[in-house]
Amino acid sequence: MAKTSFVFFVRFMIGALVTLFAANAIANMAHLRWEHVPNHSYLNVADGFHDSENNVDVVFFGTSATRNSVVPELISARLGEALGREVECWNLAMPNSTPEIFSRLSGTIFSENKPKLLMMEAAPMMWDADRRTHTATEVFWRWFADLPDLARYPKQLNGRKLREKLRGMDWGMEALWIRSGILMQGELAGSHPTGPFGGVYELDKLDMPVPDEHLLSKTSHQREQDRVSMYRTSVAWRKELHMIAENCKANNVQLVLIYQPIYKGLLTMFAPGAYQDYVDWITAAAKEEGVPLVMLQDDWVMEDEQYFRDYIHYSPRGAKWYSTKLADEVLLPLLQD
Repeated sequence: MAKTSFVFFVRFMIGALVTLFAANAIANMAHLRWEHVPNHSYLNVADGFHDSENNVDVVFFGTSATRNSVVPELISARLGEALGREVECWNLAMPNSTPEIFSRLSGTIFSENKPKLLMMEAAPMMWDADRRTHTATEVFWRWFADLPDLARYPKQLNGRKLREKLRGMDWGMEALWIRSGILMQGELAGSHPTGPFGGVYELDKLDMPVPDEHLLSKTSHQREQDRVSMYRTSVAWRKELHMIAENCKANNVQLVLIYQPIYKGLLTMFAPGAYQDYVDWITAAAKEEGVPLVMLQDDWVMEDEQYFRDYIHYSPRGAKWYSTKLADEVLLPLLQD
């Protein structure tokens, strides 16, 4: 009896894996799979950047803090007017992103379309060691989610990543079920819609009220407190920063680390000494890599609470203020050099 049960279990597992791989392959061939991957709209933006025929001036990368604060159309317009030529700016930031994601991404998308400047988020949310175990790293597997990669990237595919990879393949099966009409399309598909050049807000909507906007005074700080109160960075992130810097050097892209203003009250949630430890770490890392570090957190004061959606993310008003000031005072001098 025990032997029969074991044989059945083995056959079931083999059948489940074959079904998983087959569903993933069929969904890939039918171009269904990535329509149902969470955050897939960011992948579309990255593909759009890669396929752009223009000379790109500026690319931004970071977490949702960067995505909510940088309006690429506004920056392009400001810089174009000042420089007297067409300027192209892309916001490739992805919610829940990590340095690991962009070290792989920079080696891929910069191979053909090289921006003059890469502005990479240097706020502490990006470099927190706890983000290494973040469950929402789906975007990483856009480039590492097929069966041959299990053998091609053995060092990268440790136990956690292997589990994530199998989950990534499962999106193929989910896509087929959704297309069949048996499974209803949920919140994952098409979540976080993004404009053609990235970012949350379109230029003509910046001054309009956002129906689902929750200003800081109406939101709980518990989630933000859980994320950053005990700051620890990671040796792995330091290695990823080096890889990103090397990718930029190899492609003649100027890398700039930029620490945008965050809500002042967030800084009080760090453990004693933790915030200064982070500042010291990112400052030393930038110096070692020979990368400029722009610390706007200390120089630009955003007193108006209406500039923030919550403790980390900007409202449309804040995004407009920040993008305008960034174009005029930071990016323009860099592009004029």
